[in-house]
Amino acid sequence: NLDPGKSQDVQGVSRSDIGLYCSFMDFVISGYLFYMIHAFSWDQNKNLEEKKGHATTTRDFSVKVTNIPEIVLEPEDFIDYFSEFGLVVDVAILYNRSRLVALHVKRRELKSRKIGKLGQLGDELMKLVKLQKDELAQVEKEIAEIRADEASKRPVVAYVTFSTINERNACINSHFYSNFLGGGNRFF
Repeated sequence: NLDPGKSQDVQGVSRSDIGLYCSFMDFVISGYLFYMIHAFSWDQNKNLEEKKGHATTTRDFSVKVTNIPEIVLEPEDFIDYFSEFGLVVDVAILYNRSRLVALHVKRRELKSRKIGKLGQLGDELMKLVKLQKDELAQVEKEIAEIRADEASKRPVVAYVTFSTINERNACINSHFYSNFLGGGNRFF
């Protein structure tokens, strides 16, 4: 029979002491839980910051190929050579087509240029229209020549992408890859 008005002992411990012990235990458990939550969130934030520092991209799986021989024109040529290091999943080839791009821009500008209305043209304007048509024909001819020229189709740079980072690293660490990375060396 525990009467709140009376201070009775339970196995030799007073009720006020039991209350103090319970309060102390609540405080210790709360502190422990606070510490564990804080430690867990700190660990999660640390992992998140580490992951932000290095997101996996295709660059992690690819090698850049330069000094490409004239005989290499197709992606299959790169696949055949680099498959000894692992599974090649993609080949991106870049060509130097800056002259062709400049000619296309010039052609667009010439086609968009308007010189008066056809019914109101005098002799001077007719000469300008003829010059513009001649210039446009010259640009069209140059574009056709560049497209037909095999040398303009030569790759300048290629990116070979492997299926795993380990395969990429095997390629980079190989003797063959170091040969074509160096000045003037080729990979074939």
